[in-house]
Order: sequence, then C-alpha cells, then structure tokens
Amino acid sequence: MNWDRRLKIFLFLLALLPTAIVQLSLFQKTEPFFNNDETRHFMTGIFFHDFLKSGDYLHPKEYATQYYLQYPALGLLVWPPGLHVAEGFWFLLWGPTFLAGRILVELFFVISSLYLFRLIVRTSGLPLAFGTVFLFGLLPAVVPAARHIMGEVPTLAWILASLFHFERYIVPALPPTLEEIERNEHLRPKPVARRVRDVWLACLFAALAALTRFDAVLLLPYFFGRLVMTRQLSLLKNRAVIGGILLALGLTAPYYYLTWKEYGTAVAKAASEGTVEGSTSLFALSNLFFYPSQLPKQISWFLLLPALVGFLVSWLPFRLDHSAVWRVLVIAVYLTFTPLAELDSRHTIYWLPAWAYFSVYGFFWLCSAAPELTTRVMAIFLGGIVVLGGLLYTTWIGPNHYVFGYREAAEYVVEHSEPQERILIDAFLNGGFIADVRLLDPQRGRTVLRGDKIFYGMISDPHGGYQDFAQGPDEIAQRIFDYDPAYIVVEQPQLYFDLPGAQNFREAIRKYADRFELVKTVEIRSNRTIFEDARLEIYKNRKRNPNPMRDISLPMLNLGKTLGTPPNPKE
Repeated sequence: MNWDRRLKIFLFLLALLPTAIVQLSLFQKTEPFFNNDETRHFMTGIFFHDFLKSGDYLHPKEYATQYYLQYPALGLLVWPPGLHVAEGFWFLLWGPTFLAGRILVELFFVISSLYLFRLIVRTSGLPLAFGTVFLFGLLPAVVPAARHIMGEVPTLAWILASLFHFERYIVPALPPTLEEIERNEHLRPKPVARRVRDVWLACLFAALAALTRFDAVLLLPYFFGRLVMTRQLSLLKNRAVIGGILLALGLTAPYYYLTWKEYGTAVAKAASEGTVEGSTSLFALSNLFFYPSQLPKQISWFLLLPALVGFLVSWLPFRLDHSAVWRVLVIAVYLTFTPLAELDSRHTIYWLPAWAYFSVYGFFWLCSAAPELTTRVMAIFLGGIVVLGGLLYTTWIGPNHYVFGYREAAEYVVEHSEPQERILIDAFLNGGFIADVRLLDPQRGRTVLRGDKIFYGMISDPHGGYQDFAQGPDEIAQRIFDYDPAYIVVEQPQLYFDLPGAQNFREAIRKYADRFELVKTVEIRSNRTIFEDARLEIYKNRKRNPNPMRDISLPMLNLGKTLGTPPNPKE
C-alpha cells in the first residue's frame, strides 16, 4: 500500500472520529418507535430472518401471508425490501435484536461516508473531502437518522456508491485543479480509458437503492442532468451502458411490477394526495418553498451562510467542474420531492452531502477573502471554532428520544399465556410489541391480533383512509369472544389519533368489565410529551370461547382486499 493511499485512509478515519464520539455520547437505549415506521422496519427484518432460516423459498407469498396473519406488523410492499433483506442476513449472524439492527444502519452510514469521501477526493481533493465528511456526520439531521432502523441512510449509501462509479465512468479523467488552470496545463488533457466495471457497478448500486426506498428515483434526473452537462447523451447507445441498464431493470422491475399491481393505488394516492395530516397536493405551489425552508433545521443555522455562499460560488467560471456533482444532486433532489403531496424533511436527506460540501467550500472561500495570510489563518481558526461549536451545540441539543414499556407488556403476556393462544393489542406502537412477542416466543406458537385490523382500520393515519369493521362496543365484545384472545393489551389513553373504533373498543372493555380482568398496568416511560401519563393495561380474558374462530381475516385497506380466509367458527 503506497503512502498516498495510507494518507487517504488515515484522513477518512480521522474525519469519522468526531461522528463516532458524538454517536456514542448520544447513544440512547430505547425500544423501536421512530415515526412508528421503525417498528415495521425492525419486524420486517425479523420476518426475513425467519424466512431465510425456514428454507421455504419456493412459496414466498404463502409464507408471507401466514406470517402476517400471525404477526401483523410487516412493511412488505409499503417499502422495497432492500433494508429488510440486509437485516435478515445480518440477524442470521448476530441474532434478531434491535441493537443489531441499529448497528447495521450505522454501518450503512460508514459506507455512505466512504463513498462521499472518495467522490470528493476525485473531483476536489483531500482537504475538501476531509472537511465534508467531518461535517456531514455531525449534521443535526444526519446524527439521529444514523441511529434509527429506517431506510434513508442505507438508501443514501447505495446512491452515493452509484454516483461515485457513474462519475468515474463519464469523467474518467479528473478535472484540472485551479493551479493547473492557472498554468494552462488543462490545455493538455490526459486521456484515461473508461472502465466498464464502473458503469455496471453504478447501475447495480442504483438498483440496490431502488430496492431499498422509492426515493432512489432521484437518480434518474441526476443521471440525465450530468449526461446533458457533459454532453455525453450518446453514451446511452454504448453497449456497456445498455447492459448496465438492463441489469438494473432486471433486478428492480419484478418487484416494482408486483408493488404497482398490489399497492399501486396506495402509492399513487400518497404521491398525489398524501396520507398524513399536513399533506398538500401534487404540484401544489406551497410545495416550492418547503424543502428550502427545512435547510436550517437540517444543517443548522451556523452552516447556512457558508453553505449558501459555497453553492453560489460554485457557479463561477473555473469552478463548475469541481462542484458539478453536488449542484446537480441538489437540483435532482429538489425536483424529485417538491411536487409530491406528502412533505417530510426526511425525504431530502440525500442532498445533505452536497450541502456539507458547499459549507466547507463556502467557508474557505469566505476566509480566503482576507488580504493577508495571517488574517486568513486567523479567520479560519476563529470561524472554524464558531461554526463547528455552533454545529455541535445544535446537534447535541437536538431530539434524542426513548420509549420503554412495550417489551415489558410482551414479556408478561408471553409468560402467562399458553404457546398456542392469541393475544390482542390495540396501540399505536403495536409493532414493537409484536416483534417482542415473536422474539420471546422462539417456537412461534402465539398469534397477535391487532385492534386496528379486527375492529377498525386506516391507511397510515385517518387522513389516508379510515373504516370501521365493527359497529359499537357490543359487536366488538362479540368479536373478542369469537377470536378468543387469552390476553388483551390496551394503550391508554388512545395516542396520536381520535378514532371512533378505538374508542368503541375501550368502551367495550369498560362495559364488560366482568369478562376482562385488569391484571397488570405497565407505565410507558418516555421523554416525549405525547407519552406523558400513558400506560399499557393488560387484561385477562375471563370468558373464553370453547370453539373459537380458527381462521383470521384481516381487511387491508391499502391493498383493497382481505388477507386470509373467511373465519369459520364451526371448524
């Protein structure tokens, strides 16, 4: 290994050191909760762990259906399975634990930082690469994203990997440095052969990104924009490029076809109307300013000025080649997510590497305006202290939440129920409870029923769609008798939403108090105000059904059909 490579490795690890310190310092023990999606990502990873161990690879649809009827907290079709498949293999090595899943996402963050470093080294040199990776890992929007089991960071890793190999293919010769331009050395171009493996790897990583989140569609405007900018649209006729595109299509088309066939209506609704409160509409004018307005929160006010200066300066002559990647990435992310009805700052995590780059770029440009070397050094030193100190402070005081209680409830019902019995839960964060029931029951004998699948249902939240499946407390009590759960877990008070079906369910528990005995109350411990005074009440079902329904039927509003067979109480 030559000294140049050793220096790059050393500087990359040094750039990651502050991030590692901050992540370890802010590490918070918790159960899965983030955006509620985290509970599904974790449970779906457990599903793939079980599927890989089962060996039942010839009937995946039947396996998934039966698994969901037993553990109804999966994100299949809602998200592409890339993260969950990775979790499945990772859990085979280290066991299906929440901590192992969080470590996996941290590893994806390291991969994203590595490709970010390599890409900037190629285009702008070691100092900018070091500074960008240093800042990127400390951004207020990046630090929490890297410690939750969510799909954004893994997708970002695949996107940056794809960008690196794409750029190395379309620009095999590095752009000249500013010093080379001043000496006119750029007039003597250095011919460098394209490497076919780069286009194949770019397409492979693009496919992996698309198989992790739908957000990877931002690569299409990016690729097109860079080909236009470099006047290389003719590359689309290249045999290697065509082969790489066919590879990507071959990997992604089957899943995307299945998703559109089964879930296309829900995807279209989310894009055009949104499924959560605060959604706008497709191409709404108010969308134009949403993501730019999120930038101070994402990178902190302390980086905003140098980031904007860096972005503007990057358009100046002789600087276009060095920062073209990041300008096009910012534009591609903005054009991809701004039209959509469902607005969320998490969607634009993919432009944060660019804004970290522009922050460093703009900071040094501002400092270079000083007339004397001594003044420049002083400006860099004092400005660096202010910017870095402010960034660390903003990140440090950012939200670092935790939630506990659902595992304790799962431990109680598993310990006190028989292996083949059913457990009913009605709670917003039911996914973590379901995952814990599965992990605490390695023989997979128990089945979990969800109140928001048996008595009522919604798509993401009531704004996406809502329907009652049982009318009033009496009908709900009858359904409880039909399905015959041994224990019932109720989140009190009802959190997040005011749902008629959930209120009727709680009224049924109160009305038929002689049938449902409160045997334990678990306090939900959290530093989020919504969980203040919240608890999980565990009831033992005293009126058991000697001939319960064997079959489970779950209406799936997002799929427009019912999963499972119609219940037959006579069986």
